[in-house]
Amino acid sequence: MTFSIIIATLNSERFLAAALDSLAAQTVDVQAIVVDGGSADGTVALLADYPTVRLVEAPGTNIYGAWNAGVAASTGDIVAFLNSDDRYPADALADVAAAFAADSSIEVVTGEAVVFVDGPDGERAIAHHPLSDNDLTFEAIACNVPVVNARFFRRSLLDRLGPVDDGYRLTGDRDYLLRMAVTNPRHGFVDSLLYEYRAHARSSTIDPAKHNAFVLVDENLTMAERWQTKGAADDADIRRAIRRWYRDVTVSGAATALAWRQPRRAWHYARRGWRHDARWPLTCWLSVAQKLRVRRLMRDRVRRLDWP
Repeated sequence: MTFSIIIATLNSERFLAAALDSLAAQTVDVQAIVVDGGSADGTVALLADYPTVRLVEAPGTNIYGAWNAGVAASTGDIVAFLNSDDRYPADALADVAAAFAADSSIEVVTGEAVVFVDGPDGERAIAHHPLSDNDLTFEAIACNVPVVNARFFRRSLLDRLGPVDDGYRLTGDRDYLLRMAVTNPRHGFVDSLLYEYRAHARSSTIDPAKHNAFVLVDENLTMAERWQTKGAADDADIRRAIRRWYRDVTVSGAATALAWRQPRRAWHYARRGWRHDARWPLTCWLSVAQKLRVRRLMRDRVRRLDWP
């Protein structure tokens, strides 16, 4: 069993070595493919220190275009996506290989993930995504964090799905996993940590300052509307998930806008949620309550987490 690990990069010199070192430390057969979107820093020069890594140059592509290019260049049985600012824990890929080897019908293996920050006293975990959050159902992908990087895919499954939609700037992974979920692939779990996300100011999605918050909101609303018109909404469970997803995203957008003192934008999201569901003013509190509950759970999980 061989792994193809796709790493999309753009000006990633600061963190890329840590990502590649974590990959080199794995004990399985790995094909590492770095797809560079046209870096202007020392990213490409750094790869001279990693002669076994294959470089695919794809100037102008976004992360999802880079993923597609990497998959097209890959030859492994199992494919996964490692962000250039993240890393794998020791033995993560060996645990994944064992799960696939134990059942040849499994097409996806998912494990746990942690989010950490670098601080003056070293690294500190700020979030933990356990298996209970990481199912591969439409509702779980739509309404939870997709954790696409803590998932590993048989190449045959990706071949059936086709490319990631690179029309999305930040949320193409969610759309891809939704497409995957409706095909109901055989799903296996590894009850251990498989991925470590690094939160930092230059991160597109795990940025403490949330510079891309409204991009994420708008792309998620567009995606939810597209899914509603695809015919998938004929399924009652999917229809219910889309309604919850849309409500949660509009509430999040309105709350963020109010926090940033943008009342007109907050009203825009509230009105959009109301148009989508006439019960929105009566049910939006459910999203607020859920968000507060998740924050409490996350604090408790991080407190109990033995990491690193």
